[in-house]
Amino acid sequence: MVNGTGSGNYEAGTQVSITANAASQGEEFDKWTGDISGIDNVNAANTTLTMPASAITITATYRIIVANGNIETSALKAWTQNGILYINGLTPGEPWSVYNLTGSLIYTGIATDSETTLTLPGRGIYILKNSNFVAKIIN
Repeated sequence: MVNGTGSGNYEAGTQVSITANAASQGEEFDKWTGDISGIDNVNAANTTLTMPASAITITATYRIIVANGNIETSALKAWTQNGILYINGLTPGEPWSVYNLTGSLIYTGIATDSETTLTLPGRGIYILKNSNFVAKIIN
């Protein structure tokens, strides 16, 4: 078990309650991944696993909460205003990119500071990506 409770040694067929750990600030539970065939509801943070005959590993995963096109996590803040994307919390020296919804690259670069701005080419949905996150931005 990664990022949750319910670990242990169980006989095949045992019903095990599993619970995802609390999400970090700015994130929410997304789904269970890994050996998920015995999970009642992979999209529920609290659910039941029917133990198979062999040992398994499952992981609770999380996603960034996007509200009105804004992102705020403990490490990153990004928002749009008047067609400009504002990003705060980048790691200098790390690459970051912005794509349109069809996957076409809009911008890529190396962060030189923890804060930056980018004028977006128009209204729409964009994807902001670096080595630590992928997030949807609505302009």
